[in-house]
Amino acid sequence: MLSVESVFFSPRDKRDDANRARLSFFHEDGDHMALLNVYKEYKANKAANKWCFDHFINPKSMTKVIDVRQQLVDYVKAMGCPLELLESTKSIDSELIRRCFVTGFFLNAASLQPDRKYSTLIDHKEVYIHPTSIMISNKPPHVLYNELVLTTKQYMRGVMKIEGAWLPELAPIT
Repeated sequence: MLSVESVFFSPRDKRDDANRARLSFFHEDGDHMALLNVYKEYKANKAANKWCFDHFINPKSMTKVIDVRQQLVDYVKAMGCPLELLESTKSIDSELIRRCFVTGFFLNAASLQPDRKYSTLIDHKEVYIHPTSIMISNKPPHVLYNELVLTTKQYMRGVMKIEGAWLPELAPIT
């Protein structure tokens, strides 16, 4: 879901409704887990366009999400890896997913400073949680982000809560 345009859309005349719909997918651990909630609900509702419309979800983006996921499943199968976790209908372990992200995106970690601003761990840039993030009202001590967007400030998009203690364990250069 990170490789497609935003799965959410927000018409100007229904911005409040769209924001409420987005919050219905809220997950305390951040944007990635909220996107996983969108995916699970989309599948549970059989990819219905009406469901997408009612929840301000872009059906074209979700079709691409399904295509990308299938490509990844095909790669995993070709490598001979087990698919039990991918095919499981059990609840997903948020900590396991977040730890995996730390392993791959450790350079995108930031810590909350005493002045309530975030600082990237690698180059100590001042960064802020993007206003569209599920995490905008939270200020966890440590976060991981997918991208930085420069407007009037450096904003982190695709934000998830992580544990600072994971970094020395999972990141090769901390």
